[in-house]
Amino acid sequence: MPYTLPGSLHPNNKGAIAWNEKGLLAYGSHYTLVIVDVMRRRIIQTLENHTAAINYVSWAPEEDFGTSLEGLERCASADVSGQIIVWNVFEGTDISCFRHENSSLRTISWFPWEDTKRDFLLALHSPGTLILWNTSTGDKVWSISYDSQLDVFALDPYDSRNLAFGVVDGSILLIDEVYLHKAPSSKACRLTVFPSGSNVCHLQYHNAFQDILFAASLTELVCMETVCRCVLWRYTLEAPLLNILCCAERDAIFTVHTSGLVVLRNCSIVPGGDRWMSCFTYEKIMTAETQRQSLHHRLFAVAFCPVTQTSMAFLYNSGRIAFYQMAFEDSASLKCYRAQFITDFIGVNEKLQNSALGALRLSNIGEMFSLGQGASTVCMRPIDALEGENEPHLAAIGNNHGVIHLVDVLNSIVYKELHVHGCPIKFVCSPVNSL
Repeated sequence: MPYTLPGSLHPNNKGAIAWNEKGLLAYGSHYTLVIVDVMRRRIIQTLENHTAAINYVSWAPEEDFGTSLEGLERCASADVSGQIIVWNVFEGTDISCFRHENSSLRTISWFPWEDTKRDFLLALHSPGTLILWNTSTGDKVWSISYDSQLDVFALDPYDSRNLAFGVVDGSILLIDEVYLHKAPSSKACRLTVFPSGSNVCHLQYHNAFQDILFAASLTELVCMETVCRCVLWRYTLEAPLLNILCCAERDAIFTVHTSGLVVLRNCSIVPGGDRWMSCFTYEKIMTAETQRQSLHHRLFAVAFCPVTQTSMAFLYNSGRIAFYQMAFEDSASLKCYRAQFITDFIGVNEKLQNSALGALRLSNIGEMFSLGQGASTVCMRPIDALEGENEPHLAAIGNNHGVIHLVDVLNSIVYKELHVHGCPIKFVCSPVNSL
């Protein structure tokens, strides 16, 4: 059960969020890993063993049917000190804990190998060391160092032997010999994708098609083919990029920007007179904006449901989570979570071309509040004011931004958020039956 109510986030928590196929959302709040049941929009677990701010979170892949261990959900979290912890989420215990000395962590990814999907974790340590870890024992399987300064990597979902690294000089390294039993070669194919020298901030293999890789700097997005090693499409972004979310059932991608802009793009191929005159692009089929941002309410991370690919969670630096869901513009009501999939909104015609099945929108379906920052006063609801056994035990918590949060103490839920002042709240008095 949860014992911690999260507040505002640490700056290094930016991007530390992940959504698994069971409908669980994990994110870092300072040193705490918070687990949320998306269906109920409720915190079900808080895990505390880190000694520094969490900056990466990754769920273990689902096991094949018949081999999974019921009730065992593994999640890996890493902090800015380089420590990696693999958790048994439901039991609230750590399975293993390990680190590579004298290095910081760039990113982590689970390494599926044949029938083993949940036992090995790839970690990129600064400045360019790739390590495969055994998560059951915390032992190092192999390690390889590269001369280039690597910042991010992506693993091919169709062939785990293929790996792509993003380099700080704007180039990409392609590796095609990653195995469980031996480290890959230090030799790699280098492709210069961003001639301007912009840092490769994001790498994502396409989940719907093989050998397609998306790479992005803060201002530019490219789609490339890894076998021919050529760029298929290049686009200048409207705003700095926060994340790329690739759909698995359709040739479509979401680009989420730091400004709160969300764009859904659909692959479009217009054949010409001959194959050299054909046009390949990702055209815009939906544009949406999330909540208005401020100094104390900025977008920090985003994740979407890997099953439906239509539900999204936006995490703000205030600690608040906003849930959004795709719908048609002419739809009067929203369906419940996991009632609609990306295939219900994007169809495929007889020429195998994708197209939107109507005008689309992104609608807010719920929020989870946090305590924000700077709690200044607490007032507990008197026990004798409870009218029945089902009445919640509430506490009023005021903060430095003039906000009062009503908290269900026993269930660790922020019941309500009241914006009452533009200055710090110094005192809260609770008359009988007032809460």
